[in-house]
Amino acid sequence: MASSKKNSPSIMRMSQNQLKRQREWVYLAHFLAMLHLHPAKTISGTDDGNEPDFTCIFYCDKGEYKIGIELTTLPRLRDRLGNDNLMLKRWYWQSLLQVSTKFTPTQFNGAGEIVGIKANWANWANWVNWQKIDNRKILNLSQQFIEPSIDLPHPTLSSKLQNSIAKTMRWLPSAFFTDMSDENEDLPIDSYINQSDIDAVMSKKAHKVQAYHKKRALDEVWLLIHTNEQQEKGLLTFDTSEVLHHGSEFNRVFLTLYPTTTLLQVAK
Repeated sequence: MASSKKNSPSIMRMSQNQLKRQREWVYLAHFLAMLHLHPAKTISGTDDGNEPDFTCIFYCDKGEYKIGIELTTLPRLRDRLGNDNLMLKRWYWQSLLQVSTKFTPTQFNGAGEIVGIKANWANWANWVNWQKIDNRKILNLSQQFIEPSIDLPHPTLSSKLQNSIAKTMRWLPSAFFTDMSDENEDLPIDSYINQSDIDAVMSKKAHKVQAYHKKRALDEVWLLIHTNEQQEKGLLTFDTSEVLHHGSEFNRVFLTLYPTTTLLQVAK
């Protein structure tokens, strides 16, 4: 009796859901580290389709600023993170974020824009200024790519550290950050992310934005499309021949290539 309960489908489904949420925590921590955004509190959603996967609460000039972040991947790709050492991976990116925000803190201002510190060496009485680093108007392809060491007000030690450490992840044993095993030889894996991928994601996610606002008072709703750079048949990269658009009610849509520092913002 006990044995049948232990192996029941409901228990197995619950276990898989928990593993999925732990993988999402890793992708979220990696994303926040790339943007140097340190939430005061993060609420994990109920995964019932009525609220985003996570709600990150930041402090700004007017008080709390709440951003719902829904996570997904490209429908044609499998999540290749694997289930090993998930807590270690999450701790790694959260620790990296702690280090980076010590050197280059960021915050939201009253208008909901991300601002970062820029040192003013000419005026020692007021040597730290907050400068807007939030670019939401994507006019060309180059503006889609967000590089921490470039988009922050000045090159920082933490950004260089972030880039160098992230690169070392590729040389760690594959079991640490990715599951390269794939028994499905027919899985359609392309090496380039293009507009058709974004359209496929939006067909699944775009209609959920209004429901997310009903469940909890949110200032913004973001969509994080997480992908893994290493695929069975090579490296995944972006199609740089055109600007990618999402055309949805999401305030912002981002693409990451785990575990690299590559971060792309999809135009409205």
